[in-house]
This record gives sequence, C-alpha cells and structure tokens, in this order.
Amino acid sequence: MNEYQGQWEKAAHLKAMRAYNGAVLMHDALPTGNSATNPEQRALLAARERFGIGDENVRFVGYWQRDAGLACPTKDVYLAAWLHPGTGGASRLLLAVVNRGEKTDAAVTLDATKLGLGTTAAWRVTDIDAGQAMPTIGADGKCEIIAKWDPQTAPILHDGKGRLTVPVQRHDYRQIVIEVGP
Repeated sequence: MNEYQGQWEKAAHLKAMRAYNGAVLMHDALPTGNSATNPEQRALLAARERFGIGDENVRFVGYWQRDAGLACPTKDVYLAAWLHPGTGGASRLLLAVVNRGEKTDAAVTLDATKLGLGTTAAWRVTDIDAGQAMPTIGADGKCEIIAKWDPQTAPILHDGKGRLTVPVQRHDYRQIVIEVGP
C-alpha cells in the first residue's frame, strides 16, 4: 500500500503521506512499510509511543463501532480512538480525526461515560502533532510545510461538554490527546 516511488516535491510527498497515514490509522494499523525510516513517519510513531499506544491495557475504538462513545456527523470525517485507562485514576484518549473529504471543521462528540473519561469540563485537550512538521494548503491552493506545527494555527475548540470542533485539512488527519484525572 505504501509505495510512493519517483521524485516527489517534499510538500506534496508529505501531504500524500498524511492522507495515507490517516487512512491506515483509522483501522488500527501502523503506516510504516517502506517509509519506516522517513522522518515524518518516525515522528508519528514517536508521538503515539509517548501516549503509551503499546501498553497492553490500551483499547481501540473503531469508527464502525456506532455505540462506543464516538460521534461525528461531519461529511467524510471518521473517528478512531485508543483509550488508555492509566493508573491512579488518570485516563487518556488518543483520538484520530480523519478527513477523507474537503477541508472542514469536524464536529466531534465524545461520550465521557462510555469512554471512561470523567467530567468533560476537566478535560485537557492537546494536539499530539504540536512541534512537528505539518503540511497546509494556502489560499493559493499550494501545499507548504510548516516546520513546527503550532496547533493555534487551527485550534481545537472544546466546549467543556464533550464536544470538540476540529479543523482538518483536505485528505488529512489530526491526532488529539484528551486527558483526565490527577
């Protein structure tokens, strides 16, 4: 699946890889293959490792699980999540918001009870890709790379009631960590 051959302009290659990564991540698979040495792929895997994705008590929630606590009515947007119950009463969720369509503000609703995420007003919501290279599409339609992604460029809004508004570029994804507890 991951076989981008030939000479690619860096920004176009990164954009294609992010579209590929999102499609693979939403199925709880690793987007590596021939790109395992690619710096952007390594950054994606390192961020997931910091979350604790490999811990044996992490539970995957797929976009096809309709009553699992994830909802997004936004056209062409899919959600996948990894729930880490943590220790000492702390829980965290890694949420992939995958956009298979045009640029949008995805309307995401998370059921705190079903996901074991405590009081929604106490959630700490962060973009796991902060500080990493991120492709964006300018007003002129050209792809460019922001060397160190600042999530405030496209902030994730949290209403304190379990609803998020997540700006997502065309054929791209965002990875968000939601933490609760001490």
